[in-house]
Amino acid sequence: MCADVTHQKTAVSSFQAFLEANVLCEQADLLFGLERYEQAAERYGQALTLNPDSVFALRGLAACHLNLGYTEEAEPIVHRLLQLDAENSHTCYLAAFLYNKLGRPAKAEEFIDKAIGQQADPEYFALKGSIHYQHGHFYEAKQLARKGLHLKPDHLKCRELEVAARHDLREPFRAGAEALLQLAPDSARAHFFRGKAFFIDNYVEKAIEHFREAVRLDPNWPQALEALLEAEGACVESGWERLRRIMDNTGRASRWLFNALPIVLAAVLIGLAVLYVVWGFGHLLGGLILVVLVMLVVLSRLAE
Repeated sequence: MCADVTHQKTAVSSFQAFLEANVLCEQADLLFGLERYEQAAERYGQALTLNPDSVFALRGLAACHLNLGYTEEAEPIVHRLLQLDAENSHTCYLAAFLYNKLGRPAKAEEFIDKAIGQQADPEYFALKGSIHYQHGHFYEAKQLARKGLHLKPDHLKCRELEVAARHDLREPFRAGAEALLQLAPDSARAHFFRGKAFFIDNYVEKAIEHFREAVRLDPNWPQALEALLEAEGACVESGWERLRRIMDNTGRASRWLFNALPIVLAAVLIGLAVLYVVWGFGHLLGGLILVVLVMLVVLSRLAE
């Protein structure tokens, strides 16, 4: 009788732990959707203390670590998931995500193909497309992005991938970057691609604005920071080039003025003498001011 009561209490306690773990997972899912990965990971971790084999908590925790770039922390969790639930499409997706981060694209593509075979999800197409994009297979990346957009037209990662994959085509790239920014004005990648489009078109200052916004939205994204530094460097070089050209032109103007100075001075003196004889001192002063203004205008035009 005592054994039965103990067994019942244990069962009730386990069930309560199971319910509490599910509640924590639901809270973590909401935080994950808001991209608050640190807080979501904390909730998933709490759920795992109550239910260590919860595949929902394990998947969530692995996804948090991968999105935060904590590959070493994610690796044992993904291996545990593969032991518990290897046939699940999301588990295969996380394994592909992990192996892509580890620099093993063949293994990553093996798992993502398995995930797509079980479920056609735009997130899966985006990951497979990004693997191809990283290895310079831009056409394949674009086709995979379009497959994802066919399933969900406003899927942000697929839209970003489609824009990135046609970066060598100026007009479509510019149009895609504009559309992406309208779709996701608070996306670091949207601002990054808009900046790239401006940079390609030599609007360096506008490019810098978007690169700065991309870095502000995602300070840990090295590609955005590299693009910002490149654009700022190009802006500085452009400024020095303009200054050099002005100095060269000013030098030419100065040499021209020096060579022509005797003739100019003679003409000015004759003109002033005529003004003095004809109209007197007041008009002589006005004529002198007019001559100075004309010379300044000529010099400024020569310096351009």
